[in-house]
Amino acid sequence: MPSFKAFRIHEQEKKIVARFEQLTLDDLAAGEVVIRVAYSDINYKDALAATGAGKILRRYPLVGGIDLAGVVESSSDPRYQKGDSVLVTGNALSETHDGGYAEYARVKGDWVIPMPPGIDEFTAMALGTAGFTAGLAIHRMEHNGQTPQKGPIVVTGATGGVGSLAIDMLSARGYEVVAVSGKASSTDYLRSIGASRVLPRQEINFGSRPLESVQFAGAVDNVGGEMLTWLTRTVDLWGNIASIGLAGSAELKTTVMPFILRGVRLIGVNSDNDSSGTVTQGGSTQIGYGAILSYFVPESRKADLRSATDDLIHHLKADNPRTVATPGGSRNVRIAGSNGLVTMLSNSSPFGGSETDALLTVLRPQGLFYLVFVAPEKEYPLLQDTFQRMSDSVRFRD
Repeated sequence: MPSFKAFRIHEQEKKIVARFEQLTLDDLAAGEVVIRVAYSDINYKDALAATGAGKILRRYPLVGGIDLAGVVESSSDPRYQKGDSVLVTGNALSETHDGGYAEYARVKGDWVIPMPPGIDEFTAMALGTAGFTAGLAIHRMEHNGQTPQKGPIVVTGATGGVGSLAIDMLSARGYEVVAVSGKASSTDYLRSIGASRVLPRQEINFGSRPLESVQFAGAVDNVGGEMLTWLTRTVDLWGNIASIGLAGSAELKTTVMPFILRGVRLIGVNSDNDSSGTVTQGGSTQIGYGAILSYFVPESRKADLRSATDDLIHHLKADNPRTVATPGGSRNVRIAGSNGLVTMLSNSSPFGGSETDALLTVLRPQGLFYLVFVAPEKEYPLLQDTFQRMSDSVRFRD
């Protein structure tokens, strides 16, 4: 095969340098499937990678582009034949593996997705990772019982890629959509893609009480920080909040009251991992990636932190008997001024092999607060810092 053009990112003298180059297949990361790339797209993450504004790449040099669509050129994986229309997204493209900003890409067979019926390469990348993320958010919300009949869904960061496509998708599915934006000039645009109402960010009264007056049945949040805190206070009974981005802040300062008294569900959505982090087996959905934040009332109200945690683990084992505590895998921590316990658990992953479950527990007057971070065992070391940042962001209101 002759050389081909690629947009490649280098680190030179501790600076990020990106440029177009001529490459050969030998320059690309290993994989069973060679794809002639027709389209990719540009995401915020791509811009961070190419400019060095964010630490995205874990090795250099790499071809940029976190997704791609094209046609199979050759394959040693029997599932794919020359001429097949396919797409690839996530799977550490442009992080540890050469991505889609090239005329050819070489990837692992397990990463390749046959093009869905009714979609061509252009449409797949016009929707792109942003559309995939928005779709995952809505899928997860509806899996948890969200329906148009329950009331309006608010979308923050509404003019961004994920926000805009979420508005379009929700509107098409019959939801009343409230768009939150700090850009006054975008009102007509947001209405044109399906927003029933546009709420200027500058006019929001974020309040300070653990629970504020109900305004929404659910939310898709791209902002984080104070915005996400406000959403937890204003979403109605049994509502779902899909947390996708952190354009405002990675911190979350809230109480357990929305989760206990209103049953609000906070759902983390990350398109970089396979599916929505879940696999359906035997009619039940199993989480393979992600985080679960909830509240547990131990059998004895006088239980100390360790015995309450043991009670919770016993409860978790009742749902999944393969859950086991890692020997010596617990440590004491301080979380928001309170004593906490991190317990490492092992389980079988719905994606095959083993998974690591990091369980954070903090005993509060109302019961046991817990956060479970779930990832395949081989990938947990790469995601451990994310669990630590999530733990550090926990705040309690006495």
